[in-house]
Amino acid sequence: SKIEILQPIIANIILQQLSYQELIVFVVALLLLLVSAIVSASEIAFFSIDLKSRHELEQSKKNSDKSIARLLESPQKLLATILITNSFFNVAVILLLTYLSNTVFEYDGSPLWAFIFQAIFITFIVLIFSEITPKLFASEKPVATATLAYPLIQILQSLFAPLVSILVKSTTIVNKKLA
Repeated sequence: SKIEILQPIIANIILQQLSYQELIVFVVALLLLLVSAIVSASEIAFFSIDLKSRHELEQSKKNSDKSIARLLESPQKLLATILITNSFFNVAVILLLTYLSNTVFEYDGSPLWAFIFQAIFITFIVLIFSEITPKLFASEKPVATATLAYPLIQILQSLFAPLVSILVKSTTIVNKKLA
């Protein structure tokens, strides 16, 4: 049977006890995954706000609404911030979870299982929890999601300002050449 074929492969995978350092790495990976999820959701949220809602945000007296409207005034800068942040955080999550996989599991004689876990399972986790699910949620409630995400996006826009500037300028040059 199929289970009998897999038994010798799975038997060579040994789970090690988690140290405090590895637990901290795991918690950091989860926090980065959460930030990535919020940023990912914000991409759909900000760019799904219709003209009527955008006008309401601009006319609102609430600081959060005005902040969202200000972010939407520079869509290239907003998108660059989101893409840089998401790329950075997703790569960091993958690196941390791969490190954990290598320290927590011993894949003696099972390089295929190491590959399956590290390349496929970790990628699946990142896609589900930091890309697909947050974007589905944001598409249903764009203004509410933008309201949740805007403070983080403002901080990230300041933090990544040099990279955002380079990305926006370079894409502007490329767009002019292609036009």
